[in-house]
Amino acid sequence: LLARLIGLEPREVRDVQTSPAGTSGYLYGSTRWLPREWLAVEAGLRWDYQDYGENFDQQFSPRLSVLVDLAGDTKLRMSAGRFYQAEQIQELQAADGVDQFQEPQYADHFIVGLSHDFWVSGLSARIEGFYKEFKNPKSRFENLFNSLVLLPELAFDRIEVSPSKARARGVEATLRYQPRRNFNAWLSYTRAAADDKLSDGWARRGWDQTHTVSTGFMWNPANWSLSAAFMWHSGWKTTLLPDVLIEGETPNLERNADRLPNFSSFDLKLGRTWDWPRQSLTVFAEVTNVFNTNNVGAYEYDLDGVTDGAYQVTREGVTLLPMVPSLGVRWTFE
Repeated sequence: LLARLIGLEPREVRDVQTSPAGTSGYLYGSTRWLPREWLAVEAGLRWDYQDYGENFDQQFSPRLSVLVDLAGDTKLRMSAGRFYQAEQIQELQAADGVDQFQEPQYADHFIVGLSHDFWVSGLSARIEGFYKEFKNPKSRFENLFNSLVLLPELAFDRIEVSPSKARARGVEATLRYQPRRNFNAWLSYTRAAADDKLSDGWARRGWDQTHTVSTGFMWNPANWSLSAAFMWHSGWKTTLLPDVLIEGETPNLERNADRLPNFSSFDLKLGRTWDWPRQSLTVFAEVTNVFNTNNVGAYEYDLDGVTDGAYQVTREGVTLLPMVPSLGVRWTFE
């Protein structure tokens, strides 16, 4: 009923049977040279190959990075490169009715960063700006309202998103304090945006988060390790339904026009390692979301009643993981 009220097409029954087979591989090489004592240049080239898709071919991705030493404690880094991304052989979207691999998408990345080491031992700062332009982005399937369900492909709000291109851009600033090798603390802030170019203009992606703040520390005394991290970011984008739906009147829904509540999480981890010749054993305990914050990851909608063809819409937040304690053991050996 809800799908009909908002004008979504009913999903059809599909039977996709396919057994893709093929090979893929890549090679990467780079070279670095120092034309001046204050200048370092690195150039690279990556080659990718796949033969299990009709539109797949070889891809060549050039990379270039330049490091300029401005004043001993201040460095300027500039990077540019092309990055291809082909669907892996296990990533065919058969659950959404797709029976052919899509042509590899690629993105041109441009990054400029400035770093500085302060006179206080171990204190440094970095600010970095980035711009990524995606060409030939593949079509993808999303749930318009709630993707936090067991089988999102079966939900009534499943839609196809087919952008002609996409972009991501932002600025990140980080302050780091590492007075010795076994202690490291940081504080960072990022402002970013991610958009798709659709037929009616640019639109924010669902996982867009404008503001992100993170801080934490890692301390490794002797064979112990203790770490703590806190993250806060703007709520992800979402599509909201109106409070009332009227039979025969399709609402004008603006996809990803609103935001979910802000997200925050504080995590702790404590570990102990025993080392022996050619092997080591690590036992650790960690708690995710220590303060049991109710982070809303989506909204779930219900129709509460009908009066003269008007349906009242109720909305309930679907929360992400609560506080999660866990224990783990890692054994490594040669």
